[in-house]
Amino acid sequence: FPHPAPSSDLSPQAYPPSACGSLVARLSPGRAARRSRDPSMCRAGCCSFVVALLAVAVVVFQQLWADLGRLPEADPILARTREGYCRPEEFNTTKFFLDHGFILFKGFVPEEERGAMIDYVNSVPNPTRYLCGASDTQPKECMLWEEKMIRLFPRTMEKVYNVFDSWKTSGITEKLKLDQWGGEGIQAKGSEFITINGWPWPWSMLKGSWEYAMGTTMFGIPRAISQFKSFLTMTLNLPVHSGFHDWHTDGPSPDGGRYHKIFVMVDKDTQNGTMRDHSNLMLISRKHHKKHFKRMQRNTLTMGPWRARLYHQIGTIGWYHALDELACTVVMDPGDITFFMEDVWHRTQDMKTDRYSLILDIQ
Repeated sequence: FPHPAPSSDLSPQAYPPSACGSLVARLSPGRAARRSRDPSMCRAGCCSFVVALLAVAVVVFQQLWADLGRLPEADPILARTREGYCRPEEFNTTKFFLDHGFILFKGFVPEEERGAMIDYVNSVPNPTRYLCGASDTQPKECMLWEEKMIRLFPRTMEKVYNVFDSWKTSGITEKLKLDQWGGEGIQAKGSEFITINGWPWPWSMLKGSWEYAMGTTMFGIPRAISQFKSFLTMTLNLPVHSGFHDWHTDGPSPDGGRYHKIFVMVDKDTQNGTMRDHSNLMLISRKHHKKHFKRMQRNTLTMGPWRARLYHQIGTIGWYHALDELACTVVMDPGDITFFMEDVWHRTQDMKTDRYSLILDIQ
């Protein structure tokens, strides 16, 4: 695993227990030797061994689960539908937005404010920063309310509200019912930073389809695994939590109704452009999702009687994989934003490179 960043702070908060042990060894070899004979150290070693075994069990289970979720073959109708509407040159057009529910704005965030966003998320100390965007364990340090966003990123927020005003004037807001839950017009309610923790080689070899398990199926086991990875992240001060989000729609809002979203690509390690096409956002046309929903469900029944019985009895995560065949991958560069409606299905493309993003709740 990559090592945590060094710190000059010698407080307990700056060093996890493992780091404190190595620090004691450097400062006082005799004291370290006495501690090594302490029974409590043996108990700690046993606990670490148990945690390691649990981590291995999690990896094996998720790999098996992901293998079961793989559909036997592609659906030609879904593939033709995707090829017919997933044209990147149209992602930024009003017509595409009206038809499919999402729109891309290239180079939207001013460069100085993008730098301010990077500085803000970098100010969150690790391992807390590794968990930014973790659905079940979202740290409050990674969240911003509207007032703070306006104060920290005034030009970006002004541009956002100018877009909303233009949609209201042109009738787009009324046509798509964007303000059905927000009263007079739509506005940003809050936001959260999301981190993708890409692992360098050779640790990246440990990543795979098992990392993509997420959700509440199978009695909530994938969600429990996600929470366990958050626990390991905080305990080990390592990016065990990867930041992946599987297919879902956003909302509901605690104030009633649901949230639209603005996804801001704050920063991405493109590795000299070689990884530009990775760690993006995948979205599905709201029109085509509704049209092909039953077909995608039927596709899960082509996996054979035993696998079909498994999904019927303990979960339905398998049909999510059919969504990939209908999805557009929106390649985003730092500073780009994508607005998508509350009923647009979306997921993380992959976790092959580090990424910071900011997602705004719109209502």
